[in-house]
Amino acid sequence: MPDLPDGATEDETERDGFLSYAIEWHAFAHGVYDGMRTPKARPGELPDIEDVQQEPHYFKGGYVIGTLLQLLILAAFGSALF
Repeated sequence: MPDLPDGATEDETERDGFLSYAIEWHAFAHGVYDGMRTPKARPGELPDIEDVQQEPHYFKGGYVIGTLLQLLILAAFGSALF
C-alpha cells in the first residue's frame, strides 16, 4: 500500500495532480468533515486554517462529498427510524 504524500509542496512529492501532497489532503479532509457536520448545502466562509486558505478548491470539493455522505446516511438510517 503506498504511503500518503507528506511533502509540504507538490515539488517535494513523487507525483503531481489530485491529492498529491499533504496540504491538499488536509484541506480536503476539513471539507468532508464540515460537509458532514452541518446542514447547509453550501459552505459559508472558509475556515481560518492555512491549508484550507492555500487550497480552497479541495476544501469545497470535500464539502460537497461530505454533504452527499450526510444525505446518504440520513436516507439510509432515516428510513429505518421512521
